[in-house]
Amino acid sequence: MQSWIFTLLSVLTLSALRTSSLEDPYQWVKTFPSCIAEETALHSPINLEHVAVNSNLIEPLELLGFTVPQKSWTLMNVRDTGDSLNVTPPALSQLLPDNYNFYQYHGSQTTPPCLQTVIWIVFEKPILISSEQYLPFVTGLYYSDRNDTTKKLLVENYRIIHPRLNRQIRVSSSVKISSAGGTALNQHTLLIPLLILTSRVCLTTP
Repeated sequence: MQSWIFTLLSVLTLSALRTSSLEDPYQWVKTFPSCIAEETALHSPINLEHVAVNSNLIEPLELLGFTVPQKSWTLMNVRDTGDSLNVTPPALSQLLPDNYNFYQYHGSQTTPPCLQTVIWIVFEKPILISSEQYLPFVTGLYYSDRNDTTKKLLVENYRIIHPRLNRQIRVSSSVKISSAGGTALNQHTLLIPLLILTSRVCLTTP
């Protein structure tokens, strides 16, 4: 009996999802930043092609894998263009992770003209933020065009993943790279093809 009820509920749930499809699959980005588009494809974990779900059923911290506690931090005083606020700058050392292992490569600027003049540093251990820290950027920031003073919510502010263009990267001396035989290598400024570290770097390449 319980199995029959479970099957019925599953069918009803799938039917409800199909009837609430989005016209534009890229709207996922507005709710789930992990669905950033690459060319015409959508990324895991919700590669659902024109299917919508009730986002209230999925906790943001659970979806994004954040494990840090949420802290109070808002942008209410600098929401609009031209707003300013005096703040005490934090110590940069407090913004860095405990693990200083990193990968370094030549990349491009994130704003026009996007010149290939930037050295990017990707830490092996990510710097996490809470959903409370993230939400003000997608719900409280506005912009206006030069010829249109109407304020618009700043959304989908990202760049798609770009080709690697045979870039090489440097790794810090403390990073251990496993060779084909399984022996851990610990070399100073080791240069390796970016393909070897695709799983670590490609999603952060601007």
